[in-house]
Amino acid sequence: MVSSLVAHGSGLKLLLASENPRDVTLTSQVQNYEALVTRLSTLARFVVLDLGVGLPGFVQKVLPLCTERIIVVEGVPSSIQHSRMLIDGIADLKIDRTSISVVLNNRQRSEAQMQWAKVQEQLNHSVAITLTPAPELFMQAIRMQTPVVICQPTNITSQQFLKMADTILEREKAR
Repeated sequence: MVSSLVAHGSGLKLLLASENPRDVTLTSQVQNYEALVTRLSTLARFVVLDLGVGLPGFVQKVLPLCTERIIVVEGVPSSIQHSRMLIDGIADLKIDRTSISVVLNNRQRSEAQMQWAKVQEQLNHSVAITLTPAPELFMQAIRMQTPVVICQPTNITSQQFLKMADTILEREKAR
């Protein structure tokens, strides 16, 4: 497995998903995901998993293995509704709601985006941080092929990401 990790210039090591659309059938191999996550957790202090949307079988098996769960929601009604159902679904798996952090991602500069207080109310869950729109910053990071927080560490959006990381570190210390 270690040989499958791709080193990135930022210091991250990535285990990339297949680009082949036919490999989507691999998601039915739930036991493989459990073994993969268990093995990855021995290789690093922190492992970040992008589990996509929804709660397919493999996600339901992997979520209890995670210490933190972060849900990214946009400030639009359909995303908020989906995220509320997702949070409820995760809680139905006997996972403590306090281990779920919500990040409000305002991707567009628009008055149509809901304010965090309204999002919290509709989600019936607190919002840990709000990311401000920064399309130019993300485009620059993409061009540089580097994480936003390395691309422009003093940018307000980078600082918001770092705040989330600090929150997770503080909770880890408390365990």
